Amino acid sequence: MARDAGAIAGLAARPRPARLTPEGAELGRVRRRAEAELAKTRLVIEIQGKASELLGRLLAESDDDPRQPR
Repeated sequence: MARDAGAIAGLAARPRPARLTPEGAELGRVRRRAEAELAKTRLVIEIQGKASELLGRLLAESDDDPRQPR
């Protein structure tokens, strides 16, 4: 009985998603492009932060190294 009810419910018509207008499609393309650029920018900032931290550590180590003549 429950199986039959599920089968009937599965055959019911589902509403179709609304078609995108040309403006909506363009907005979607622009949004995807902007999100991709934002992801790249965030990655560059993260890499720059790590490089800055590494250079800071190397500079601190070179200041502490007694083998380096001043």
